[in-house]
Amino acid sequence: MLVIKKLGNVKSLKEIVDELIDFTGVIEVDKYLLIYRNSKLIKVIDETGEKDLLYVIKELKSKDSFYIKVFELEKDLSNLSYNKILEYLNHLEVGDYIILNSYSNLLSLDGFFEIVPKRFKDEKGYVGVKDKNIIFCVYKTKRKLYFKEKALTKIKTLFAVSLVYAKKISDEIVNEYKEGKLYNVLSFEELIKNIEKREFKTFYGPLSEALTEEPSLIKIDEGYIVSRAKKPIYAFYKEYDGNKAYRYLKNLCIVNDIEFKIYPITEEEYKNFSLFSKNRVKL
Repeated sequence: MLVIKKLGNVKSLKEIVDELIDFTGVIEVDKYLLIYRNSKLIKVIDETGEKDLLYVIKELKSKDSFYIKVFELEKDLSNLSYNKILEYLNHLEVGDYIILNSYSNLLSLDGFFEIVPKRFKDEKGYVGVKDKNIIFCVYKTKRKLYFKEKALTKIKTLFAVSLVYAKKISDEIVNEYKEGKLYNVLSFEELIKNIEKREFKTFYGPLSEALTEEPSLIKIDEGYIVSRAKKPIYAFYKEYDGNKAYRYLKNLCIVNDIEFKIYPITEEEYKNFSLFSKNRVKL
């Protein structure tokens, strides 16, 4: 069955492989099939035949992202052709639930999920995950509801005693259990909207002089920089990661006369930006 399907990169692929225990099956990445038996890589193939793993990794590194599909199987497919394996995988029955082998598997997800332990059928949890952060957590037993850190402790314990399933659900679950929010805001849009309601200071000049000592949000055209200690900490522009967004905004400021809108932010708001770890600027 299909146990993992996610958009990722070579780093994501390595993290997934490291978490697979006694794994027999196929990992489909881009146009390649990685065939495993008892967690040992047997071979890598594409439609032209067998491929060297280092060659495949090099090819994958040239891509920004690709889908990673992990199929756990009871039978060994290593003797079948590429097309036959694809045909077999495409005909597998895939349910709504995926299997989580570890807490790390849970952190690799993105979105809101119902968590069901196989051993405890009368219990379930609800979890929100973003950039490897748990942003929302509820756990229900027959007699009690747990929220936030207590709920998360319950879910972490499950992986030691039971097989755990997860099913993607709507973020409407947050409205039903508001006590489960581990952060005051759960989306970038919500966080920005709250900050932009307050007064701001306007500044014209070089970006280096716009960066503030105290935590602040700096609006630059259609992008944002979170500043502290006169350094860029997070940067946001379209779908770019932090470094790419910062480079774009920095270059924009060099070639244009830019108006900076500088909003002061609280320590709590500054903490909330840690939800967006891929937007952290690494100088």
